[in-house]
Amino acid sequence: MHLYVHVPFCKRRCSYCDFAIAVRKQVPGDEFVELIKREYALRESPTEPLDTLYFGGGTPSLLSTDQIADLIGFFRSEIGFANPTVEVTLEANPDDVSPETAGAWAAAGVNRCSLGVQSLQPAVLAWMRGRP
Repeated sequence: MHLYVHVPFCKRRCSYCDFAIAVRKQVPGDEFVELIKREYALRESPTEPLDTLYFGGGTPSLLSTDQIADLIGFFRSEIGFANPTVEVTLEANPDDVSPETAGAWAAAGVNRCSLGVQSLQPAVLAWMRGRP
């Protein structure tokens, strides 16, 4: 079984984005994690353990490393993982990645990071963000 968790928070809306997101100065991460857990409790329990767990968005890397670890631990205990090498992916903005965050994500169980690089040219990034 495969599970996608949409984390709808972003620092800004990109001009090309059509996803359901919420631009927030402060991400309500603790509330989000608790609401995901409550919503899961309303669903029928799956009969199969997870083969993949994918955190997409939005910008899941805006959640704290503790919040990401909490969600992974929750799904591991509630649904179970099919094997020790279950793919756990986290979409991340390159600005949110540091050796510390990458280490914390790995310790929590993230073994695949999907970086959202729109451009490596500052002028193009400025244009995409609506700045001259």
